[in-house]
Amino acid sequence: MLGGILATRLRYRGVRAVIAHGRVRDVAEIREELPVWSLGTSTVGSGGGVKAHAVDVPVEVGGVAVRAGDVVVADPENGVVVIPAERVGEVLALLPKLGEADVKVKEAVRGGMAVGEAFRRFRN
Repeated sequence: MLGGILATRLRYRGVRAVIAHGRVRDVAEIREELPVWSLGTSTVGSGGGVKAHAVDVPVEVGGVAVRAGDVVVADPENGVVVIPAERVGEVLALLPKLGEADVKVKEAVRGGMAVGEAFRRFRN
């Protein structure tokens, strides 16, 4: 269970953010140390029994594989996306096209087009 004390230790060890596939406690204290994304909160602590198992090993979070070298984009309002290291170039090339398509979709929807139709026309 990640709480304020463990967040302090993680920051000391060089951790820059935490994405927890579970719950955390002491949210205000954690945010003083690190940005955090979790599935929820808890009032129950670990009693100091948390120990690191491994570093730089593949893990699965919410059904998504995450490996050392992958790019993790975490947004405070919209959540977390993992981009596999070998696909970063492909994603970067695609982003401008998706942005342009979204502008067209929004314009069409504002003009009365159904969302599904707008997606079919502009996001293929």
